[in-house]
Amino acid sequence: MSHANPPTALPHENPLSGADALLLLERIQNCLDCRSRQAFAHLFPKLRSLLPFDHALAVIARLEDQTALAIDCCNISFPEQWLRAYTAADAFAGDAIVRQALSGPAPLHWAETTPRLPRPNALSLCRDFRMRQGWVAASAPLFAARERALFCFAGEVGRHDRRSAAILGHLLPHLHLALSQTLRASVPDREPIALSRREREVLDWLKEGKSSWDIAMVLGIRERTVRFHVANLMRKLGAVNRAQTVALALRRGLIGLD
Repeated sequence: MSHANPPTALPHENPLSGADALLLLERIQNCLDCRSRQAFAHLFPKLRSLLPFDHALAVIARLEDQTALAIDCCNISFPEQWLRAYTAADAFAGDAIVRQALSGPAPLHWAETTPRLPRPNALSLCRDFRMRQGWVAASAPLFAARERALFCFAGEVGRHDRRSAAILGHLLPHLHLALSQTLRASVPDREPIALSRREREVLDWLKEGKSSWDIAMVLGIRERTVRFHVANLMRKLGAVNRAQTVALALRRGLIGLD
């Protein structure tokens, strides 16, 4: 008596069609060609052929001790009223959605989020502005940098599906590179910044994420002296915090990534 063989497992199905793949290649090429804020903003209407959305926002950010630090921001089409309300609430640093996106590798659909997360957070405020669906996704860091690019797509994005998640997964590193090139190109040409030897030493340790106390111990100077050098660096670079100081110094070639 013969026994039926067990069914053979089907291979994992690719959620992207041939047409999707061709469009994706076109959009990746658009990202590679991007050299200005205007060109970066013009990428997003083209992305709607792959992923439906109404509003988009891009932020260069990183996590420091479970606190989200925004280094730079490029608002594509989010309502200015939303941005002002979110900024006024100083919500980014402790935003549970932002921390979750920056901590994980996969795009996060709003349907996956817990409605009881502490307010204010980006998604609760989006719903207040009648943006009820969307994706939040963070790319992996480029090269040896610690910063990630966080993208928020809001509007009628449809349900959570494998196709949209796959498209975002393929696009994220290229969008991140385009954003980085755009922000680097937007730094105005200025006279070279003169840094003292000690300021360069402090800047190198800031890049490593060291506190003023840590730097003081390493360099054998007072913590108050470190804070003095940090204040000088922020003034010279036009930065508002330590993370932005490091980002601007990297863009201007004052320090390297290694």
